[in-house]
Amino acid sequence: GLRERTVRKTAVERGWTGVPVLGARLPIKVGHSGGAIVQATPEFEPAASLAAVHGLPVHEVLEAASAAAHAAGFVSGNAVPPGLTPDPPA
Repeated sequence: GLRERTVRKTAVERGWTGVPVLGARLPIKVGHSGGAIVQATPEFEPAASLAAVHGLPVHEVLEAASAAAHAAGFVSGNAVPPGLTPDPPA
């Protein structure tokens, strides 16, 4: 038999901020809805570049960025802080 499942995607608003990691400031994409954070995710490419500079695996830099975002309060359910930029850092 064939199993089917319907999947729905809901777009949320997003903004960017940065967190300090290994002496650099890595961009974090913050998804939010209704004034609350839904998710906060580090951007891959800047993390990969920083990992290459330090000779580290990318996943370690991504984990460090996620931990820094969490420590800064970018946690699901928290209020959206002021100062998010509408576009990722260049």
